[in-house]
Amino acid sequence: WEKKKQFEQYSSKKNTKKVKEKLANTASKIKKQYDGPVIQFPNIEQHVLPFLKSNPDIRFSLYFPPISYYGYTIKGNTEFWRQMKMREFLLQKTQTLENVSVYAFDSYNWGNDLSNYMDNNHYSPDISEKIATAISKGEDTITIRQYPAHANHILSSFLTP
Repeated sequence: WEKKKQFEQYSSKKNTKKVKEKLANTASKIKKQYDGPVIQFPNIEQHVLPFLKSNPDIRFSLYFPPISYYGYTIKGNTEFWRQMKMREFLLQKTQTLENVSVYAFDSYNWGNDLSNYMDNNHYSPDISEKIATAISKGEDTITIRQYPAHANHILSSFLTP
């Protein structure tokens, strides 16, 4: 996992140029608003929420990982919005659970620096350490009220050059 060579290859000048060209081509395919059908999240409904609710004595920390901006866009409009709607759904469903905190690390500028990644989605141990430190301090939590601005920030991060 921590093979330096993979990070160096992914953030090499050659790959960075290739990824930025692809990002420029794919980012335009992401729409600014979701206009599709209602998306269901049966795994969250059937497995995650019952588990969180049935263990009120356990403190749960959930977080949105910092996916690279290219990782977001290469999946296309449908998958991007499915992920954004899943985050919103999770926040809605956990907002009254006192044993659950949700953290957001997906709007940091880490996503535009390929040296933080070994591929489109997997970030460095250094980023993992920053996430763990923030969670341990209770920093970077997100609520359902904050989410629209949060999602907008993510969207504008890679739609605007």
